[in-house]
Amino acid sequence: MNEICGVILAAGKSSRMGAEDKAEKLVSGIALIDYVIKRMKPQVSKLVINTTSDRHLKRGLPLIYDIGQSYMGPLSGIHSALSSHHMRELRYLAVAPCDAPLLPDDLVAKLYAKLLSTDSDVTCVRYNKISQPTFSLWHKERSAETVSLSVGEVRDGSIKGLLKTLKVSYVDWPEGLHNPFYNVNTPADLENLRIVQCH
Repeated sequence: MNEICGVILAAGKSSRMGAEDKAEKLVSGIALIDYVIKRMKPQVSKLVINTTSDRHLKRGLPLIYDIGQSYMGPLSGIHSALSSHHMRELRYLAVAPCDAPLLPDDLVAKLYAKLLSTDSDVTCVRYNKISQPTFSLWHKERSAETVSLSVGEVRDGSIKGLLKTLKVSYVDWPEGLHNPFYNVNTPADLENLRIVQCH
């Protein structure tokens, strides 16, 4: 996976968490984002964090700040990562949110294989027939310009809206006992997660 930069999306406002930083919420004494770092880092050649402040400097990873005037959720983070100097020598961007500590150890490998076999611009996870675009792999040369135009025009602001303009393939992930793409948005989500083994 020496062609892939991974980005962890951690620039959200955490509004449903009561404005507290959900990336720092603890499960078994470990912050949600640290679970994601542990699982993502071996899967990519470089790992960065998309954020809005310096609070993640302590994690020793490069930080990417959103560019542009308007905040457009995860799409802002993807645009900023694709445009960053960290992607200069790399061809693909693997995306994961900061609040999904159960993400699979072979996520990027499966996305990469699908992207190549289907000659796609983007490959996303689909779980239980629902697409999960924040778990995705983007071909820089074939998607960066479209992403930039979409952000600049502020038409839709959603990843799903953007994907309608790109060639997209999906990895249909097999269902298991626990949803490996479970993410935490509310205090109730966090409590539910605490009963699941995250290691």
